[in-house]
Amino acid sequence: MFVWILGSGASDGIPVLGCTCSHCQLARRVKFLRRRTTAMIISDFDSTIVLDVGFDISEYIEDLKIDGILISHWHYDHTSGLFRLRYSARSLSVFAPYRGFFLRIEEGPSKS
Repeated sequence: MFVWILGSGASDGIPVLGCTCSHCQLARRVKFLRRRTTAMIISDFDSTIVLDVGFDISEYIEDLKIDGILISHWHYDHTSGLFRLRYSARSLSVFAPYRGFFLRIEEGPSKS
């Protein structure tokens, strides 16, 4: 099994646009220190789950066979990627918290 951490930054990432603090200034100079919004891939090579789908998730999972998406909580930086993924040619199972449990989100209304 492997866990690939795609992002570990807050909702604004690092560097923050226009911020002049020492952390953001250093991240502008050293690309390795940049942080995207929170997301990770968990796989055992038979199944692959994406935990949280931030703004830029589609560029990471384009070529992967994803078995499901798990949303940890309903903050926008953890769910905004769902907007782009709704146009996916593949059907994706999404599990999200609801009243203390994780429920599967069924397909929405017909697109016709």
